[in-house]
Amino acid sequence: MYELENEKVERVMKFLEKPLTYKTVCTEEGDEVVTFNKELSEKFVEPKLTKKQITNLLEFLTEKNTLAIKVSKNGFVSAAQRDVEDNDETNYDACWVRDSVWIYEGLKALGRPADAKTVILRLWDYYATDHQRQRIKDIVANPDLSKDAMNCPHIRFDATSPTLDDVYVEEKGRSIPQPWNHKQNDAHGMFLLALIDGVKTFGLGAE
Repeated sequence: MYELENEKVERVMKFLEKPLTYKTVCTEEGDEVVTFNKELSEKFVEPKLTKKQITNLLEFLTEKNTLAIKVSKNGFVSAAQRDVEDNDETNYDACWVRDSVWIYEGLKALGRPADAKTVILRLWDYYATDHQRQRIKDIVANPDLSKDAMNCPHIRFDATSPTLDDVYVEEKGRSIPQPWNHKQNDAHGMFLLALIDGVKTFGLGAE
């Protein structure tokens, strides 16, 4: 892995030692929910949400433009939308399979069927790329390859790449695919379920 700047490491370590949380709430199941947003915490974070609170939360998030999901011109949705002029050094401008499936479902729920259809079709395009198909064939033929997560079918990619290639990083003066834990079968399962839903909902493949 490539080295992080010392200043960034120090900031992260300082936060981990004493995180600036606003509220910690115990759920009925015994888990803890940690929130950082004072306004959100005071209005909505309770051990048990009511239907009215959920409705109010939806209105609150809509007002804050949180649910304004932006589908890019090439039909993908980045993990995070950040105001950067060049490449995002965090690489959260990449596209995640699991995120895309949830976004597909969210777009349908928000009454944006055209965008939902675009997202699932473009995700299908990713699975149809030569490199993703080859990874699937290789891992089926030789499951031992999965000992290296980079050999598994990938669950993250560069949506701005013409070939929907890996996310690349600089290491020792050369550009390499960023090491990542791609051994996440649930993401592929979610894609297949969403694709089946897309076939039923939009008649994909019948056009």
